[in-house]
Amino acid sequence: NKWGFIDKTGRIVIPCQWEWANSFCEGLAVVEDSNNKWGFIDKNGRIAIPCLWEDANPFREGLAEVKDSNGKRAYIDKTGRIVLWKTE
Repeated sequence: NKWGFIDKTGRIVIPCQWEWANSFCEGLAVVEDSNNKWGFIDKNGRIAIPCLWEDANPFREGLAEVKDSNGKRAYIDKTGRIVLWKTE
C-alpha cells in the first residue's frame, strides 16, 4: 500500500515507496515517508525538500505551507527555506 507515479502509458516512473503522495504542483509533489514526515520530490523521484515536516501542502505561486513539530505553520520556498512564519 505505497504510493508512486506512472506516466500516461502506465509505465512506473517513480517507484511505490511513499506512504502517501500528492499530485505534482509547480514541479514538486508532496510525499509522506514511513516516519509520518512530509517533504517534496521532483519529477525524477529525487528528494527536493527532505521529509522533516509534520504536514505539508502543495506549492502555489512559489511557496508551500508546512507545519513543524511544534505545530507552527510556515511558508517555504522551493529550496526548503522558511520565508514566512504564519500567524494565527
